[in-house]
Amino acid sequence: MSSRQLSTPTGAAWAGIAGAILTLSCSNPGRGVIRLPASNLRHVPTASANSTRDWVLDVDAATDADGVMHVVWRTDSDRPHSDRIWYSHAAGDRSDWSQPVPIDSSSAQMARVAVTDSQVHLVVSERLRHLAARRGTAIWRDEGVIARPTESVQSYDVIGFGTQLVVVYLAYCSPDSEPPSEGMTAKLVAAEIDEGRPIVYRDLAILQDVEGRLTAGPRLARWRDELHVICGTGVMDTVRTGDTRVAEAYQSTAGAPWMAPRPRLFEAYRVTPGGAWTSPKDLLPQEFGASIRELSMVATKDRLFVIYERSGFEASESTDGRNWSAPVKLGSPLQWRTSETGRNLVASSDSDAVVVAWIDRRFDWEQYVPNLGSNPGLHTDVLAIQSTGHPATLASLVVSPITRVTPESGPVMGVVARSGDGRHEIVWIEGLPPTRAPEIGVARLLDDTRR
Repeated sequence: MSSRQLSTPTGAAWAGIAGAILTLSCSNPGRGVIRLPASNLRHVPTASANSTRDWVLDVDAATDADGVMHVVWRTDSDRPHSDRIWYSHAAGDRSDWSQPVPIDSSSAQMARVAVTDSQVHLVVSERLRHLAARRGTAIWRDEGVIARPTESVQSYDVIGFGTQLVVVYLAYCSPDSEPPSEGMTAKLVAAEIDEGRPIVYRDLAILQDVEGRLTAGPRLARWRDELHVICGTGVMDTVRTGDTRVAEAYQSTAGAPWMAPRPRLFEAYRVTPGGAWTSPKDLLPQEFGASIRELSMVATKDRLFVIYERSGFEASESTDGRNWSAPVKLGSPLQWRTSETGRNLVASSDSDAVVVAWIDRRFDWEQYVPNLGSNPGLHTDVLAIQSTGHPATLASLVVSPITRVTPESGPVMGVVARSGDGRHEIVWIEGLPPTRAPEIGVARLLDDTRR
């Protein structure tokens, strides 16, 4: 599916859709839904920069040590050579944003932003082009390409670690410009970038027969003085005779062997800045089952959290960074994915608080279920849960009320969560050309002690 398309299910799929929405709404009857007050909502002023012909297709945000939020987003339209990456920033209560400025026009599919002690960094696909600017300035420097010549990048994540920028990416060992969909050898690579020094590359894992459509992540998190990375991959394997009911099993043709995903979720970490990375360790058994579709990793001062979607929102936690709890179910499966860059289910954390946000369709479903010409992707919202009490635990996430972040349903195309200074902030993008100009909303969640 093109990144500018929102597909409409066939008539035969509507009964399942309606049932899934009702199931999602009733999956935890004890959870209430909180609406944010209007005073908690802000918007990045994109109207002067982006027209109603622009699609806003990707977004990312980072908050620096001074509390300034840096936001980047990608737009495209039906005009030739119209791809742009835009940048804006705001301090305080996010009511005064800088004038949006275009900083890249390389037809990138994805943009990620991170802050180090003195700089703001932007990394854009597909070759991982690196741009940087001193904090407090608007002068962006082209630092070159991070990916090596024989690497075809599938996905990546970025994080600032003191003065160092770390980029971890999943790449196919192929000179082709487009990653293949069939199983091929891939590798997980960490690129450690210090200003004025050559990039240090560390190959963390070699992965055989990886299917591009079964990957999730990688995702990075800093915990104490350690840096952790989580990644989800998968291979297609032959299902044993008589065991064809495993999730996502299929036959390519009548009489052909049944095939199903064999997903893998694994982690690696380094203990000190510049130190060696550990060998990958699996967090789940490599068994037949639903593939891992969305993935996030965050850390508080006490523990690490991995949140992912498989047969629903699932999560595990670790108090020592080495051993992980059994998965806990946080919610029902995502029923609609509008972001193609991993911005459908996200998480963020502060020193003692965690938030999980996702794109959801539970509201306004009655507007389009009876009408087969309607498009569910145009009636989505951003919902969130956050830890209650201290310390933050999975148990507190399970009982958290749900916050409806968006003031009304609309064509949400991506969501980001960021935390700092004791608060959580959710950034989302939406817009539907040619009738609606792109919007970027920023919401500050209510502190859990005031509920």
